[in-house]
Amino acid sequence: MNSRDSEHIIAELHEKEGYETTDDITTADLILINTCSVREKPVAKLFSELGVFNKKRKEGAKIGVCGCTASHLGEEIIKRAPFVSFVLGARNVSKITEVLHKDKAVEIDINYDESEFAFNDFRTSPYKAYINVSIGCDKACTYCIVPKTRGEEISIPIELILREAEKTVARGAKEVFLLGQNVNNYGRRFSGEHEKVNFTELLRRL
Repeated sequence: MNSRDSEHIIAELHEKEGYETTDDITTADLILINTCSVREKPVAKLFSELGVFNKKRKEGAKIGVCGCTASHLGEEIIKRAPFVSFVLGARNVSKITEVLHKDKAVEIDINYDESEFAFNDFRTSPYKAYINVSIGCDKACTYCIVPKTRGEEISIPIELILREAEKTVARGAKEVFLLGQNVNNYGRRFSGEHEKVNFTELLRRL
């Protein structure tokens, strides 16, 4: 899911801000770290990596922290690493072009609803397509922090999923992966008035 979030972020920045991807940190105008907080080690590694990126970045380049650790730690990230330009939570991906222009912005609302947002398209692979069918999770597993970083579970309307699948297949995708914390729950809750479809029917139509 983090990989798909990254693709969404890249797509929005490319289409709305004209950004292109690069592997060279020293020439980048914007450095983004999309984080995970399921385990403790990646959280500790975040601040170590931030220090390295801060030393290597060119003058004026922005650094943004995104993802689950961003949702979890929020303003603490900027307190510990004041050079960070903004913090964007896992449930606020669609706001990337907004926070980009707000210094020290912290957008981490886990109740923000992106289920009806139509992201621009970007794929790291021409043959594999990742498609979100839901966001968030309603479970309360003692070992998992996801509900506290991605909010309650909401299904994405089937018309958006089908439209995205058709586009990716038309562009050459051979495999489609459906993403959700618990895909079997698909259809239990939509944020608006949408056709009530369960996971089995979603698979049939896809």
